[in-house]
Amino acid sequence: MQKKLLLELQGNMKIFSNVEQKIATLILQNPQKFTEYALTQVAELAGVSQGSVINFAKKFTGGGFPTLKVQVAASIAAYEEPFTVVSETDSVKEVFQKTQENVKTALDITLAQNKEETMQAVAKAILRAQKVQVHAIYRTAAVATDWYFQLLQLGVAATFVQDSLLSAVSASRLTADDLFIAVSSSGRTKDVLDAAKLAKQNGTPVVCLTSSKNSPLAKMSDYVLLCAASGNSVIAKESEVLFSQLILCETLCSYLRAHIETGGEDNFYKMRKIVSLHAVQD
Repeated sequence: MQKKLLLELQGNMKIFSNVEQKIATLILQNPQKFTEYALTQVAELAGVSQGSVINFAKKFTGGGFPTLKVQVAASIAAYEEPFTVVSETDSVKEVFQKTQENVKTALDITLAQNKEETMQAVAKAILRAQKVQVHAIYRTAAVATDWYFQLLQLGVAATFVQDSLLSAVSASRLTADDLFIAVSSSGRTKDVLDAAKLAKQNGTPVVCLTSSKNSPLAKMSDYVLLCAASGNSVIAKESEVLFSQLILCETLCSYLRAHIETGGEDNFYKMRKIVSLHAVQD
């Protein structure tokens, strides 16, 4: 890890164990102060045993507690997340390779932080619902549109709502037999939050795709699907989260397609035929 220790702790926080999260949180809160602590202080402040701190140090630095403090000190200067990992000397292919690596990291984190039980529960909720409404605005609307379209292919009675006023009105018409899906990277988009609250008031289950498990949207949702960024660049963060959301939606729809009744295949080809009618024929 060396100079990137703090950045890697920050980027992988969501996949750490509870004990590792406690120690990593203490380090990231004030890296400079951490380098002044004794082993007993770290254990007490983090609420873990001294053995856990030593194991943490061995896992992430290959050495003991003194080595951990040295590497934290060495990485403080690099802790500020860079605006971009792309330089003006990079070729277009080199930029592509960097983007590819960061997206792969984001997808690896996304896979690790979502439990199998949660994803299966979302899939079952979609199949069980009489109506499914997908809500999103701004850039995440692209993700929501794709998910909505795939749900239609599966024969699910889905609608996509993007307009801020229609979002609230549509959500207020849902019942406990329906499903509300919110796509919001921040989990703090007011229009989506307002619509989700109205759906909850009617007893409608709420699913959210977000990058923050502590966001207001995540806290009110029945099912939370987390979509991560690599943590390597400020400018690419939103795009990486969108990639994670798209792949997670694709994964769920592929899972549903493999488990749905044979009618799902019929619906797929029926939609393909309709869409082909709007294409220029050779």
